[in-house]
Amino acid sequence: MTDMRGNYSIGTVSVENGSKVVTGLGVIWTGVLEPGDKILFGEETNHYLIENVDAFNQLTLTEPYSGDTATDLTYIAGPSVVVLTEPEYILNKTTIIADGSDYASISGLPNPSYVTVTVPEDQGIPEQPVQTVTDGEFRMTTTVPGQYSIRVSTQSYADYEVIIDANPA
Repeated sequence: MTDMRGNYSIGTVSVENGSKVVTGLGVIWTGVLEPGDKILFGEETNHYLIENVDAFNQLTLTEPYSGDTATDLTYIAGPSVVVLTEPEYILNKTTIIADGSDYASISGLPNPSYVTVTVPEDQGIPEQPVQTVTDGEFRMTTTVPGQYSIRVSTQSYADYEVIIDANPA
């Protein structure tokens, strides 16, 4: 059976380094969260599993909290918490010569990745269609000087953007 519950982020939490207990302020977790749900604190990228919902405002993690002790911390919890992080990609350079032979490349991209190139507005060039990258590398070359915005999105990572300056030859 599919779990139709959504994620929950109402209120704030207090956590203590080395403790498995999480205390909420302005929360009602009973009937909303369940053992096995995930919880992500603040801007952290590591989620924790919920072992038990002890009370409407207290839960226990399966492992001790390893971050800094904090109060009034934002969080998100539920059955489908997903951490979106920027992948480690390699941008070979951010400036190219606009002569058609020089290029900038972004490698180390997850497969597939979807690349959108926004061209300089003053050049009268139409918006480029989204390109699907399946070999882990995107290359850009141009003969039109200007600043290009390259937006990369994937199914497993948040969108990220780089700027490539194309200088006159």
